[in-house]
Amino acid sequence: MRRLLKITSCSFLMLCLLPAPLSAMRDVGATEIVFPNGEVRYRDWMLPLNVQAQAVVKNFGDSTVSFTVHLRIDTASVGTSEVTDLPPQESALVQFPVTLPETGAHSISCSTALAGDVQPANDRIVDSFETFWSGLYVTFFTPHGTVRVGDTIRALAMVTNLGFRSEEAVILLTISRLTDSMVVYQGVESAYVAPLEMLDFAFSSRWVADSVGVYECLQTIGRMPPPLLDTLSWLITVALSGVSERAATAPERERLTLVAANPTTDDVRVSLCLPEDQAVRLLVCDASGRCVADLARGSLPHGVHLYSWSATRFPPGVYFVRLETPNYAEVRKLILSE
Repeated sequence: MRRLLKITSCSFLMLCLLPAPLSAMRDVGATEIVFPNGEVRYRDWMLPLNVQAQAVVKNFGDSTVSFTVHLRIDTASVGTSEVTDLPPQESALVQFPVTLPETGAHSISCSTALAGDVQPANDRIVDSFETFWSGLYVTFFTPHGTVRVGDTIRALAMVTNLGFRSEEAVILLTISRLTDSMVVYQGVESAYVAPLEMLDFAFSSRWVADSVGVYECLQTIGRMPPPLLDTLSWLITVALSGVSERAATAPERERLTLVAANPTTDDVRVSLCLPEDQAVRLLVCDASGRCVADLARGSLPHGVHLYSWSATRFPPGVYFVRLETPNYAEVRKLILSE
């Protein structure tokens, strides 16, 4: 009996000396605000701009956890999102539907909420961004109309900055076969465009039109997010013929003319020459890129069309008359003096 008690006492002592089991460490935090941050550009006609705010959170602990993420812009709460069963040392991208605020500087914060979090210092991250009106518009020159099988084509584009600040223009050209949407060419060019500047973009790579058919060209400017700032699409036809090197020149069929002195203090007459029946939009923009007058919109017959713009009703400054057709665009600068 004494021996049994001795053994039992020793076993109890050994159990007391064993280290207590470690409890799981619970720790999550926000690591990055992906969007919006930095400079965020949009057009005034895009407002309100609904996008997805994005943030990255991480589980720094050693057990799988579920927790809440909260996003705030300035003093307003954007919303909350639930992260479910995030494994240890893993990150997750969290998205929040958000309407971007108007132009100016803004603060943005992302925070996590987890019961028993041992490191509250990493729960919240703060960043900032600035929204501004973009003045970038794209005008495409070539390819255009009909080309021939074997033609080697170097695409050209022109970007106009109607805004007050320099902006990076990222131009993407995609050419795809209309019958099956197969992409046959894709090129990207980028450069900064100064305020009130028109800049030519020449794509470094060339497209060889090696197959008869109809092709869709899609020209875009800007980056995601937010949505692309400007797009222009049109069709080109590849017809049978021999091989030639086609020069990249602007189409000369459409013509836009301002019948007025420049600078001027009077009303402006705009002459528009169309070689064929087509859809047209003719508008006037101020220096910030806002449309102040819509002179023509819809289908017009071929020939010469005259329009009058009551410029005397507008304050002095720089304005742009912009012509858009399915295959062409042109911008004319106009200065109203006092």
